[in-house]
Amino acid sequence: SEGLGMRFDYVSESTRISDLFIPFPGTYNVENSVAAVTVALQLGCNPDDIRQRWNISPDSYSCGIMV
Repeated sequence: SEGLGMRFDYVSESTRISDLFIPFPGTYNVENSVAAVTVALQLGCNPDDIRQRWNISPDSYSCGIMV
């Protein structure tokens, strides 16, 4: 965990996306985020694109970015 958020790595048999951050505390939020990443990958999103667009700073997460 990190302040008011959580930092984690997404790891599956074929994909690793390191150092993702969500500005919400709680392992259940990480579990929901893992599910969202899994769906994005199944829909054909590129892991590099997911990584680049994922991290939201605690100061900016209310600027209209949805995860």
